[in-house]
Amino acid sequence: MPPPEIQLPKVTIRRDTPKVGRNDPCPCGSGKRYKQCCINGSRTTIEQRAGWLSQKLERFALRPVRRGRISELVDSIEAMGGEVTENVLPVLVDAVAWEPDVFQEFMDTRGYLLPDDELLLLQGWSHVRLELYEVVDADPGSTLTVRDTRTGEQMVVSERTASRSLVPGTYLLTRIAPAGSQLQIVGV
Repeated sequence: MPPPEIQLPKVTIRRDTPKVGRNDPCPCGSGKRYKQCCINGSRTTIEQRAGWLSQKLERFALRPVRRGRISELVDSIEAMGGEVTENVLPVLVDAVAWEPDVFQEFMDTRGYLLPDDELLLLQGWSHVRLELYEVVDADPGSTLTVRDTRTGEQMVVSERTASRSLVPGTYLLTRIAPAGSQLQIVGV
């Protein structure tokens, strides 16, 4: 059975251009038009751009040279009698994107295209690993308080979407990484 079609995540990649028109995409990478974003000197914060940075890494993992690795994972799952659904594919893309060699290659080949603060943030993420967390509390639309099941450490994570539906006692297998003055869920 051929693997399901892999969807590329939608993300605006920062591009260097000598002049940005009012209706051009904003060079900060927000995905907004320049006139609706940074034309008046405002800048999207690193906390707001952390999710985009994670998506850039995942998009890098989907480049043709790495799709073979994703296909190998699909084949392994199917060889063990498992089924790869479209819900599983993002997890496989995430697994490949965060492999140390892929992560380092992204930094080496694409890092120079990132703003300095994003490159610094990405370098700080090099130690972040997939961990199991238990939701302790939720402030809907704002934050989650989670407990690392390995260390027992509790932390408050900025999370607007999941905090609306997750309840105490729910377990999350995810990565929690620093993003400026906050902790955020990145990847998976």
